[in-house]
Amino acid sequence: MRTFPSMRQKFSVYQLLKRQLANRHSAQYDTSREGQLRAVAHRLGMDYNEFEDYSSRPLLSEFNLFKSGRNRTITNILKKTEDNFDTKLQIFDYRFETGYGKSKRTYNQTVFFVQSKNLALPEFSMEPESIFDKIASYVFGRQDIDFERFPKFSGNYLLTGDDEAYIRFMMNEELLHFFSSNRGWYMEGINFYLIFYKINTRFKAKSIKQFYEQGKGVYESMAKEMKWEPLNLKTTK
Repeated sequence: MRTFPSMRQKFSVYQLLKRQLANRHSAQYDTSREGQLRAVAHRLGMDYNEFEDYSSRPLLSEFNLFKSGRNRTITNILKKTEDNFDTKLQIFDYRFETGYGKSKRTYNQTVFFVQSKNLALPEFSMEPESIFDKIASYVFGRQDIDFERFPKFSGNYLLTGDDEAYIRFMMNEELLHFFSSNRGWYMEGINFYLIFYKINTRFKAKSIKQFYEQGKGVYESMAKEMKWEPLNLKTTK
């Protein structure tokens, strides 16, 4: 006697096929980004790794960005060395999660990271300044390092750190001009290490070259002992 699958069995098969198609679509999307970034890395003279080797994790652990959330992953790493291996430049995708249940949120961003003996940075943090930050500075005296000659920068960003005099020295006019006209950036520095990014912004492959040039331009502006020519810092779209 011929038997026919029940409605429950049919639904289970349907759900399985649906998941397989979704996974295949996701894999194709990731492969597409991987392929594009491999090509970008080649054009920039950088090496490419799809997954991290965890060698950079200890260097990143002191940055606020890498203390946030859980399920932290680093993928799509572009990297190169310069200055007789004294400088290591990286660009990578970083993902983490916050909250649970309906409050769960996933953050994806592309990060520029430099490790260089040419840097001797004070510990500092720069982020877009919200109305709540302005109130906290005014009412509670929260630190915010402002520059009278650059009111747009001071209005756009919250800049903090223990060594205010050194931070003011570090933030030269080229940087202040750039950030005055380009909003939304985050930047953190500690000694030989600097990160530069926009929170929850994963740049498309076509924008990585420009992002790399911006990050490298910021780094070179801060490198005290380097001889460099000012770069044309453009806005990433």
